[in-house]
Amino acid sequence: MNKTITCILLFLLSGCATTVPLPPQIDIYNPSPETSPKLAAFSGAWEGIWNSRLDTVLVVERIDSVSAQVGFGLGQSGETDIIPQNLYWHLKARIINDSSIGWTTNNGNEFIYKIDESLNKITGTFIDKSWGSPGIVYMSRIKAEDFPDVQIKYHDFMELARRMKSDNLFTTLAGGVWSRIEYSDSDCNNNSHSIVFNSDKSEAAFIFQKPVYSADANNLVDKYKIININGDTLTMSLIGETRKDDSGNTAVWNLVFEEPDKYYWHRSDWPDNKKFSITKKCKGT
Repeated sequence: MNKTITCILLFLLSGCATTVPLPPQIDIYNPSPETSPKLAAFSGAWEGIWNSRLDTVLVVERIDSVSAQVGFGLGQSGETDIIPQNLYWHLKARIINDSSIGWTTNNGNEFIYKIDESLNKITGTFIDKSWGSPGIVYMSRIKAEDFPDVQIKYHDFMELARRMKSDNLFTTLAGGVWSRIEYSDSDCNNNSHSIVFNSDKSEAAFIFQKPVYSADANNLVDKYKIININGDTLTMSLIGETRKDDSGNTAVWNLVFEEPDKYYWHRSDWPDNKKFSITKKCKGT
């Protein structure tokens, strides 16, 4: 029997372990007291299967009347035409109306999630302008016992952090000279780099003094496609990337601002607290 069909049958009968690479811990905060009952009901973790082909998880970590902080994951399928797969990342979703949330990807595609009147089911819609029909997923709440390897923690309400706005993020990155802390060179003369963005902020170029890891080892410029921006995090893919994540998929990277003058890299399949290549802004730039 087809693996996907088997999983669907098992899910309908008794639940099916997802193939989504979930983090070891999920933190969920009670909704804001001012949040409408339908929006508040989004709070929590949900699972389903896109078009009966690909596992997906939506974790609404925090939500208020303005926006939601969510974790979004896609599982692994034996069907090679489904891209991307085996990823989990954090996003900022907008409030569409009193029963729907969603977000727009960098290339203009739409994810929309609507909760039903029972407050226990969600219908997700993926709208790709190049497709003839939208992708559909029907989602149910995740029970903690269904995922024994994931610790789900619930917390009291905490106001959503109003972190760095996207315009400020681009301005800060493009307006300075940066150097990795491991070079331990205070004047940034060892191998500093600058960052430039194209006009529509869909690509970024990191320009180095000396070659570092690159799709072309002799190239001083690493070019990235920007997949998503969320608060103080840019999610990007290196053009010509050859590195793989632990599941064999092409690596996707998050550039995360830790402080106004410091950022680090985080691969999308790593635990949230794992950091790589901590980088500081050079003095006087």
